[in-house]
Amino acid sequence: MNEEILKNEKKINTAVFKLYRLSPKEINIVDNY
Repeated sequence: MNEEILKNEKKINTAVFKLYRLSPKEINIVDNY
């Protein structure tokens, strides 16, 4: 996958996590999925 796409996905994911206020444990589960 393109580096830029990965960076953008990371930003979007971070925004979604903040939106849903997931705990760090849940974020790690999604991040490693």
